Amino acid sequence: MERRSSITLTFDNGPTVGITDKVLDILLRRDIRATFFLVGSKLLDPQCRRLAERAVAEGHWLGNHTYSHKTPLGRISDRRLEVAEIEVADSTLAEIFPERKLFRPFGGGGFLDDRLFSVAARNYLEEKRYDCVLWTSVPGDWKDSCWPEVAYSQMTLAENVIVLHDQEPGALEHLDAFIETAIEKGFEFRQGFPDTVLPMKNGISSDAMEPFTNRRG
Repeated sequence: MERRSSITLTFDNGPTVGITDKVLDILLRRDIRATFFLVGSKLLDPQCRRLAERAVAEGHWLGNHTYSHKTPLGRISDRRLEVAEIEVADSTLAEIFPERKLFRPFGGGGFLDDRLFSVAARNYLEEKRYDCVLWTSVPGDWKDSCWPEVAYSQMTLAENVIVLHDQEPGALEHLDAFIETAIEKGFEFRQGFPDTVLPMKNGISSDAMEPFTNRRG
């Protein structure tokens, strides 16, 4: 039997009370597992932490999306801050999801260039044996309510990893319809990541990391 093209759902910038919980409701009803890349500072809010704990209890994975989500790591130019953006977020995240160390860099709008990593951040991620997770589709759900159509046009690969957002504005309003249409189009949903979006696996960087690393600072 020919294998169908797949979609891996990922959600950035949460948890967000009133939104992440509704995203989780949709995924539970659809029996789909996703990965939530969390902003570490949000976990200081007990309600947000409970949402992260719920996500894990329902089979989702959690990843580190920096502590403050303010400046891409490759643009900070302060080694201590670059490392702290990862380390401080992980100090709380590891208590909730210790199974796997996943990191998604802040791309400032989905850019794939040397703003993603600094040398210091990359060295830290290698030392702590992270998997760094990029993407194949960023349909812009935070800026355009027509993001599902953009997503369908971008998902041309056998294995597609889409970046959505569990924040306002974000994916929530059209998420269920997007999933329904994707299934009708023949896609299957999976939780794993293809090697094409993992330039670093278990702390080991491939050559693919080089274009994403700022070595000028």
